[in-house]
Amino acid sequence: MSGLETEKELAEEFVLAAFEKDDRRTIRRMLTSDALVYTPNVPGPGLDVDEFESQILDAFHGAFPDLSIAVESLVSEGATVVCRFTMTGTHEGVFRGIEPSGETVLVTGVVELRLTGSGIADVWQTTDSLALLEQIAAYDHENVRGERGS
Repeated sequence: MSGLETEKELAEEFVLAAFEKDDRRTIRRMLTSDALVYTPNVPGPGLDVDEFESQILDAFHGAFPDLSIAVESLVSEGATVVCRFTMTGTHEGVFRGIEPSGETVLVTGVVELRLTGSGIADVWQTTDSLALLEQIAAYDHENVRGERGS
């Protein structure tokens, strides 16, 4: 197996452990001790592993307990691996202040990992938040566009 295949497998394992299995032990094993997670969904500097778990994973797994991930593509170049995925789940818990809707959501996302000899050092993670909000709440993007143009 080539190094690129191994790096892609590592990235897929991380994405599945974090977003589908909620396997915190595996996540902590894969991340370096000083790893940071960057996401536009949480303002401020990068999150350490504790903050990633409490602010991102707890939010998703608490609201969508049946999360399922389909890895759509993996691209590896040097020490960087990018994973594009589709996430599905049922909105059964409060998510970012939005009460459970019972809706099944389908959301795309991307995770970029920077690998080092001791593990994953940096994670850049994003999901299509607008699509997610449109599926669980009465979010009308046409009105938002109209307000901006006014």
